[in-house]
Amino acid sequence: MGRTGGSTSVLLALLALGVLGATALVFVRWPLGEFGGFSGGRTVPATVVRSADCGGDNAHDLVRLRLDGVATRVPFDGCGHPEGQRLRVRVPDRPGGEFLAHPAGSSAAERADSDFERRLEWVLGVLAAVAGGGYALMLVDKSGRLPG
Repeated sequence: MGRTGGSTSVLLALLALGVLGATALVFVRWPLGEFGGFSGGRTVPATVVRSADCGGDNAHDLVRLRLDGVATRVPFDGCGHPEGQRLRVRVPDRPGGEFLAHPAGSSAAERADSDFERRLEWVLGVLAAVAGGGYALMLVDKSGRLPG
């Protein structure tokens, strides 16, 4: 005897997986990074005015730099630099509010790549869990019990 409604439940499951896949794709490709997808930024000279101990969480040195003719102090994405050391740092093209200066050698695009990889790992893990759940549902018979 044939089952009734079997093709409808398969169609709904495929539709749900398609929507989940599209949502995952949007989540992975969403703009990343402090610079909103990184539009470039600029490199400027800076001087360390306060060194932070690297032992603590979220330790940032404080650097002095000049943006558009105005001297300002901003936190630097690094720690343990001696006071007075001159550095080249990257800052946003149009800094607004508070921001973090980054070492000139490490671009925000590289950080965005690592954020992208982290997001991709989560999405692939979720998709694997959903696929495993779908496989388990395929094993369950009509009475709701696993065979065996």
